Amino acid sequence: MALLVAQILHGLVGLVRSPVSATLPQIGSRLFLTWGILWSFPETHSHILVTSLVISWSITEIIRYSFFGMKETFGFAPSWLLWLRYSTFMVLYPTGISSEVGLIYIALPYMKATEKYCLRMPNKWNFSFDFSYASILSLAVYVPGRGAAVALNPSDGIRGAASGVDGGSSGSGTRRRRGSGLSWSKPLAMTLKPNPSPRRLPPPSRSSAMAADGSVLRRLYFSVYNWVVFIGWAQVSLSMILALLDDGHEAVYAAIERHLLFAQTAAIMEILHSILGLVRSPVSSTLPQITGRLFITWGILWSFPETHSHILVTPLIISWSITEVIRYSFFGIKESFGFTPSWLLWLRYSTFIVCYPVGMVSEVGLIYIAFPFMKASEKYCIGMPNKWNFSFDYFYFSTFLMALYVPVFPYLLRHMVAQRKKALSKAKTT
Repeated sequence: MALLVAQILHGLVGLVRSPVSATLPQIGSRLFLTWGILWSFPETHSHILVTSLVISWSITEIIRYSFFGMKETFGFAPSWLLWLRYSTFMVLYPTGISSEVGLIYIALPYMKATEKYCLRMPNKWNFSFDFSYASILSLAVYVPGRGAAVALNPSDGIRGAASGVDGGSSGSGTRRRRGSGLSWSKPLAMTLKPNPSPRRLPPPSRSSAMAADGSVLRRLYFSVYNWVVFIGWAQVSLSMILALLDDGHEAVYAAIERHLLFAQTAAIMEILHSILGLVRSPVSSTLPQITGRLFITWGILWSFPETHSHILVTPLIISWSITEVIRYSFFGIKESFGFTPSWLLWLRYSTFIVCYPVGMVSEVGLIYIAFPFMKASEKYCIGMPNKWNFSFDYFYFSTFLMALYVPVFPYLLRHMVAQRKKALSKAKTT
């Protein structure tokens, strides 16, 4: 099983035609089940799902590796093995997926009890990690991720076999040699057909290879970025729900502060993405959204603890969490797997109709609530005289920022409405 890691490298360096977007979720989930569940939690070893899992994996891999082994060694594969390679998944794939999901679910109580692979605060990195939450996230990723692998692999393989090109999830993925005359339709009675003038394909240019490498690195970076921030907002959402259920809205901020500071501050990278042209979002819309959020997070909530117990914190975090969990999962799936479900596309470009006004009103309200505490504490104020001959009043600065909400709100709302119309109309035509 550990040797499967090489198949991801094959896709990354271009040794095979299999896309990384199909190989990565398949191999990643197999390795997670093998090492993260079965090896890490011996309590799962005696469950009946282990049997169905290993049966489905074994049949799949025996057929797959024998198929590619014969293809690479002898230049052909028998038709019956070709059929098995691209047909048995219809039974084995659902069986394997069900067994994998079931074993992850069975292991969750042991994860919580042992806290294996968990990182708790405080620590020198100022970061926490819960393996059970990561495993729950992996369960959610199974829905779009492994579905994408099926959509990208088997049908491509059938088409590739018909034309002498294989698109399977592993193996050579090499082209059929035009001069060899090897016949896929009659592999056991193959004949050599000489070709006096075989046509050679021109080698790929250096610029196209560099562009392909850059595209892979870009998608890998954005996949990691979006999923990491998604986990941050998922932790915010879960902590908020638990705090509301246990102690009410007064305890919400204390429960989510650490996760909120991480998830919201990470959004600074989106301004850089826009400035550097890595994304199509204009700076004119990205900058006011991110800076407004950062001002509320650090300049109001973190700076003035008196606001923490106010009821407006709850609708603020609810609107932010819904928006960001949907947004980062949308782009995470898009960058990782090359597609997004239609229902998630609709949520991405529709929930702002409610969440955006609620969040905006909550932000303005919290700034207003913090005004008396700004005046009383004079935090972040610079009075005269001083060596710079300059004065700054944080209260007036916050008043100015609050006034900016008046023109900025309709501008951003119009921008999002236009984006919604464009995205949904494009989805209808495809």
